[in-house]
Amino acid sequence: MVVGVLCVLGAPGLAYSTGWGRAHGTVPKSSASYTSCLEEQDFSFDEFTKNKRFNLNTLCTTPYDEPYRPAWADIIEVPENFVACKGATIALCYYSGPVTPADPRKDPPVVPPPPSTPCFLRDGENIADCTCIEIPAGSNYYVDINAILNLDVYLDTVKKCGLDGKDCLPFGSKEAPVCEAIRKGKLIPGADLISTFSFALERKIPIAIKNNSCAEKDPIPPYLYAGCMTAPCKRIPGEYFPNAPWPLVQCACPTYSGPFQVGREITDVDPCDLPDKDNTVWSAAYSEIDSSIPQTPTCFPDRPVDDGGCPLLPEDFEEGDVPVPDDVSCQKVCSEYKQSNQNGIQVGFTCDTTLCTDPTNRDLVLSACSGLDKHSTSEILKLEFKAGFSCAASQICGCEPNKKTNEEIWRLNKFQEEVDGVETQCLINGTLCGTESL
Repeated sequence: MVVGVLCVLGAPGLAYSTGWGRAHGTVPKSSASYTSCLEEQDFSFDEFTKNKRFNLNTLCTTPYDEPYRPAWADIIEVPENFVACKGATIALCYYSGPVTPADPRKDPPVVPPPPSTPCFLRDGENIADCTCIEIPAGSNYYVDINAILNLDVYLDTVKKCGLDGKDCLPFGSKEAPVCEAIRKGKLIPGADLISTFSFALERKIPIAIKNNSCAEKDPIPPYLYAGCMTAPCKRIPGEYFPNAPWPLVQCACPTYSGPFQVGREITDVDPCDLPDKDNTVWSAAYSEIDSSIPQTPTCFPDRPVDDGGCPLLPEDFEEGDVPVPDDVSCQKVCSEYKQSNQNGIQVGFTCDTTLCTDPTNRDLVLSACSGLDKHSTSEILKLEFKAGFSCAASQICGCEPNKKTNEEIWRLNKFQEEVDGVETQCLINGTLCGTESL
């Protein structure tokens, strides 16, 4: 099967260039050049991998029509290309690019304003160093199957999920191998974390869905951009988003030239072709469908209902009210909760206690979900996607937390209700109430 994939994807083809041509003085910033996906590219991740085993994915991962394009072009051709994962700490680069800051969803505006999260081109312009935002373990995240930069993990993923990703969550029932590779730190050895996509900050910083495209002009100028999906990242000690405890990280994103969409609005101040004086490019991707962000056949667990998210369980919920899909094992679901043990606390339960009711309190969610990235949560994620509810797998399957976990759930609920003034699941639907320590 792997040989077959190589034959399909290894066909020679043309693509917009990476920064290679410009590094050698042959390609001006806004002109097209073409190169084979199989041709050796003039960038590497040696600064991360050093002497560890790593094979860069140089296959043409979207060879369905010309131009053929490499993994770092970050192309979405069908909704199924986004596979869903859960549990790992990741970097979010979708707001990155200009030196000007993203506008927060805040009225009045945050003072001081958010920091800029720029993508500065390195010498040679084949890599951009992008300042991105660390998203803690707990939130679901999404990976473009066409943009997996590790060759071995890419081949494993398309073998299990299909070339377009349709056999894996959220459209299928399987967990994509790339999820485990990210969770275990094996996607790009030496990276502190990996850049993917998450909805985790959309309540604070809106994701642009209009006026965000550099793909609608005729002819389309092949603007240079940074393809950050699955790029390796390093933490920046001591640097945080102002007025919010979100750490900033730096990701090494390969560059590519072509049409693209971004997570912020394109403006006269921040146009498609960012000013030369700033030496910056957008962190971007290119979608050939209506949306450049993930889609789902049902709803998104752990996302606000108004934005297409799945609801919490209803008032007066009782075990058995929600049918368990035939392809979900409650035994596996409860095993994942039980095994998510950190110092005696089963963090799968405590994460569910906070993530969907108090998501903007990063410190609280970070504490409640700490250690979740050390454990598999694939069956939990499958059940929530299939059943269409958020933070609900343990209740649907009747999984019981241990005594220490119940006491921590009670403490977290009291904090949310009395300090943050939010309704907990215990108040909303009578679940995850915990027990007071005596």
